[in-house]
Amino acid sequence: MLAPTTRRAFLGRGSAALALGAALATPPWDGPLLAAPGNHEWSLPWLPASAGDVVVRRIGTGGLDIAAEGDPRKVLLLVAPDTPIRGPIDARHLRYGGVVLLGATFRSVGSFRRRSPTGRSLRGGHVMQISFNGTIARSRPPFLWLSNIDFEPDDSWWGDFLQVGTSTDRAGSNWRQWCDVYLQKILVRSGHYGWTAPGNDLVPHSDFIQTALGGIRSLNVADCDIRWGYQTFFARPDATRIAYPDGIFAFRRVLARPMPPSTYALGGDGMRLVRYLTMTREARDVTGGKYYAHRATDFHILPQASVDGAWSRHFSAQGLTSVTGSRTLTWKTARARNRRYPVWSGTVRIGEPATAFVTARDTGAAHRLASAGDLLRRFG
Repeated sequence: MLAPTTRRAFLGRGSAALALGAALATPPWDGPLLAAPGNHEWSLPWLPASAGDVVVRRIGTGGLDIAAEGDPRKVLLLVAPDTPIRGPIDARHLRYGGVVLLGATFRSVGSFRRRSPTGRSLRGGHVMQISFNGTIARSRPPFLWLSNIDFEPDDSWWGDFLQVGTSTDRAGSNWRQWCDVYLQKILVRSGHYGWTAPGNDLVPHSDFIQTALGGIRSLNVADCDIRWGYQTFFARPDATRIAYPDGIFAFRRVLARPMPPSTYALGGDGMRLVRYLTMTREARDVTGGKYYAHRATDFHILPQASVDGAWSRHFSAQGLTSVTGSRTLTWKTARARNRRYPVWSGTVRIGEPATAFVTARDTGAAHRLASAGDLLRRFG
């Protein structure tokens, strides 16, 4: 187990950003967790002692819409139906200390329409939008824990799978309230495409995950097989957002695949370039320390046919130099503000792993937790 560490210089807006004079709270990848249930990589960061502190909200087949509810001393358990979910989960500005969804099947989400590059009006929408209220005091950072999920939309063409974050103020001074995100055992056999709609509409950009709803401390992804048609892990802070001090995005046993060409929606393969990971915004962010550190263990990709051999094009890593092997890809940088936390460590491997990281048997509504008692027994 690694010892807690501190980055003295805040990874943000230079002198206007906070300086850390004391060690940060032990980050989730270094500190003790509850016993992981089954063969999950990460467990919950904490769990209430009583079932009375677990709030249960049942997701209907048409989805769920809640807002601004909760108690930071309690955990919200989202219970999926035993049939496929065919609508979005919209749960924003939550006050809970954590949110858990284990076991769910999504098949069709969203009823919005956007015009595709071929001129067709296609249905779509974001699958999950989950955010935490960042103005309340918590004794520990909130967390979002999603696992054992099967996503394969029937008639949904575009939209993010997950938008997440803790609402931030302009200076990002509430960073101690930013959430940790855990994604495990998620199977996307066929996902969404993405494009920029007419009028520079960015909604159909279709990221698998992005921090569009605020700041996060960490992203922890394990045992996932994701087929996606635009940006899979959109990890870079935007022009106005800072990165969390010592924030790490960890990937363990992850396979990213491209969606097939679509002459119906996009007019062919030339209309798209699948990016599996977008790490940095500009080269000066790397030298200035405005980034999350990425650590990869068993990160595999299947290249898009039209860019086979140019594997680095599946990643956006401004300020870094890609190093391509016969079937591997990694990055290096000559100068970064924090040498202890490089932007990238690990290797991307080209091709499928010898053993599947997740299968259909590992995902879906059959794995769902149905009550507060189920949650306590599973993790207790």
